[in-house]
Amino acid sequence: MKVSRELIDRAENFFATVYKQKETVQPGAQWKTGVMRQIRGFGAPDTGWTDWTGLEGKVWRLAAVTMLAALVITIYVASTGFTPLNKIAEVFMSFPSDFTASQALGF
Repeated sequence: MKVSRELIDRAENFFATVYKQKETVQPGAQWKTGVMRQIRGFGAPDTGWTDWTGLEGKVWRLAAVTMLAALVITIYVASTGFTPLNKIAEVFMSFPSDFTASQALGF
């Protein structure tokens, strides 16, 4: 569809006239107060761990899970009576000539 140049010129003139005749609105004191209230609502940007969304909560959850795992392992080791020195001494006394680190570790 071809549009004539005269139609384009008329549309450009119409929009230019409308743009020039628009009334300018000066913001009042109430508008300025509202804008400043919104800006203060943003607050100062945080720095540090809390600046990373949700990371602080994840770190504390991981710390709690790690502590619980360490507690379970400690209770297990204490209840079985396993001590590395006893195991190494037992292997050394059983196989004094063939003593290797892999045997001490149970491989």
